[in-house]
Amino acid sequence: MALTKSEFVMQANEICVEADEERKQASEDARDSSAGPTEEVLAVNEALLEPVKSMVGDLEELGVPRGEEKRVGAVVSAFEAGVAKVEAPAVAPLDAFAEANKLALAYGLTDCTI
Repeated sequence: MALTKSEFVMQANEICVEADEERKQASEDARDSSAGPTEEVLAVNEALLEPVKSMVGDLEELGVPRGEEKRVGAVVSAFEAGVAKVEAPAVAPLDAFAEANKLALAYGLTDCTI
């Protein structure tokens, strides 16, 4: 049985809160390293990506509400595009997720912004 939009939003936000906590902890751990500034930035970027990749996978597995495939697909695709941008050199991590954040908020995924 497919989730309702309300059920999906609630469960998706729970997934995103968990990913946010993982990102924060991983980022703190990466900053605590004795690496130089360039290495620290790379470590923080990598720390940001792993929880986001996991979050995207969990959102994909959640089960999209009937009739909402296009909107939810756009949110997931935007997060995937953000990951790809962060993995590319010379892109600021937070700028990479601007579109994903906009789409997530518009859908009600208030805890899914990066």
